[in-house]
Amino acid sequence: MPKAQALTCQFAKFYTNFIYSGYTYEKYIIIAIAIMSGVVKIEISESVETLKEILKKARTPQEKERIQTIYCLKTKTVKTVKQITVMLGHNRVTVQKWLQKYRQKNVET
Repeated sequence: MPKAQALTCQFAKFYTNFIYSGYTYEKYIIIAIAIMSGVVKIEISESVETLKEILKKARTPQEKERIQTIYCLKTKTVKTVKQITVMLGHNRVTVQKWLQKYRQKNVET
């Protein structure tokens, strides 16, 4: 399968899952563009102070890394998924899953 066709299939699957999650087409386009450009587009509702408190209460290393990711995005220390992967040493897919979970639930839930 040609590379362009494979990419189209990936976005078609992503779009289908996205629509079933209850999001609008406009939000899908914004996130698809963000994924393609590598820049993370995310609304972080918690304040920097709240994220610091949540980070102090985190129990597991994985939980701390997830919150640290959100904190770094909030403080604009990092802007892309690539920067997060280099900083934490995790796979791009792992970081994108964390961000997707955050978009669905936020940090405190």
